[in-house]
Formats: sequence, structure tokens, C-alpha cells
Amino acid sequence: MDARKPSTSRRPIGLKAGAMANGKGYAYVAFGETKILVHADGPHECSSTAAAEKAKLELTVRGAKGLTLMLTEVMGATILLHKYPSCTIRINVLVLRDDGGLEHAAVVASSLALMSAGIELFDMCTAATIMVAEDGQVFFDPPTDFENQHKNSRRIFVAVLPGLNQILHCKASGKMTAAETEKYAAEASAQANRLLPFMKKCLEVYAKGRIANEKQ
Repeated sequence: MDARKPSTSRRPIGLKAGAMANGKGYAYVAFGETKILVHADGPHECSSTAAAEKAKLELTVRGAKGLTLMLTEVMGATILLHKYPSCTIRINVLVLRDDGGLEHAAVVASSLALMSAGIELFDMCTAATIMVAEDGQVFFDPPTDFENQHKNSRRIFVAVLPGLNQILHCKASGKMTAAETEKYAAEASAQANRLLPFMKKCLEVYAKGRIANEKQ
């Protein structure tokens, strides 16, 4: 049984940019037992002879279904695609384990991978999922078994650009009024914003490691 307190608690979080030996463009994220590895690569010049005003984003997901469309939409709105005309940027997502919260874990991992690859973004994208239990208690980042214990709960996932105060994606499930949807989307956005310092610290550690390696 998950005995976490409402609103305030989250599963242990692990973030690492440069997660593989060659480092650049890789990110590993763990929310509890949900674990994801992402590699961002590019920009690469397109082989097509037709010029394009902005980069083409190619995104693949292995190990899970239902993420590709959302991630393509969110990352496409996060990357400064117009900075890379006639180029391709690739994001490869590998889901190592899914124990709930897969959507926000994938967004955070993809954003960190893009940053570690040196690809320019409008802002660092972060995300969150909250579950509203039958009695109105709100839980952040619920694992699968906890969600299964609350079959009649409501759920909201958001992906946001905190610096621009912009929600890129919002997905709600369960019965909610328009006012409730707005309220819980705002609460999910606030939870997503709380991840930002951890993401920045992760990239700071990565950058310091890169600098130290270059000096050797």
C-alpha cells in the first residue's frame, strides 16, 4: 500500500544527463521504478534536395506504446526548429520499465537529452502527472499499483515550458467539470515547475563533468 501524504510526496527521482560513455545527447530518468533512457542526436543535414525552413523531428519509442504522438508534439514545440533549416533532429526513447508516470518521465528525459546534445530550445520542458482520488486528495506521480487502487480517480498530465508560462500539452481523464480541469491543470503545472531546479542541477553536473574531461 502506498501511504504517501497528499500533494506533497513524490517517488524517488533520479536524473542523469550524459548517461552513456560518450555522454553527449543522452539522458536517464527514473521516477521510482519507472526508468527511461533517451538519446537526442543532431542536427544532421537532410539528404533531400528540397530546402526546408525548419528542421524535421524524427522520434522513436521502444518499450511502450502511446507516447510517440505526444512526445513529437511536445518536443516539436520545445525545439527551436527554425534554427536548423533543412536538417533532421532525432530523439530515440527507450522505456526500460513502466511503473506509472511514463508520460512525464519521457518528457523530462527527452528535454534533458536535447539540452545535453546542445540543441537549442525555447525553454527547458518539464512535466507532471497528478491523480485526484475519490475523496479529493491529490497525489503527484502515482505509481501503477496506487492508481489501480483508485479506479474512480481523476488524472491530469501536463507538459509545460516554465519560463514562458506555457502549457504545451494537457491530457485529462476521469469525470471533471471545466473549472476542475483548469484547477488541477494549474496544480499539475506547479508540480512540473518544482522539477525544474533538479533538472538544472542535473545539467550543471553534466557540464562540469564535460569541462573536467576536456581538461584531462
